Amino acid sequence: LVWKARAALRAGRWPQVLQAIEALSPAEQRDPTWMYWKARALRELAPTAGDAERLRADAFQLLDELSGQYHFYGKLAAEALERPHALPPSAAPLTDAERERAATNPGLQRALRLIELGLRSEGVREWNW
Repeated sequence: LVWKARAALRAGRWPQVLQAIEALSPAEQRDPTWMYWKARALRELAPTAGDAERLRADAFQLLDELSGQYHFYGKLAAEALERPHALPPSAAPLTDAERERAATNPGLQRALRLIELGLRSEGVREWNW
């Protein structure tokens, strides 16, 4: 069904896009990718449908839900609704306890030292390990 939806998207066949997405499992339909493309399909089909207002409302609901999320389809949804894409809030500053744990973590210290020495690849591997 996913490939059917992708093929229909590529061909610009919006009725088939909608049909394929609606045949997905409920969990798959909640994936941001398919929420966005379902909304797009609904918007594309609305001008020619008898229940255009319902289709537009359904599309708006999907895009509205996505537009507040921080990923690619959230950004596309925000743009479709002509809303600014808000950035996530800044991280809280480190506490003294967190700074102390970082300062006493040997692996982290090795990673930072390797990066300081210009051995970024090795430092990143140490950091990840």
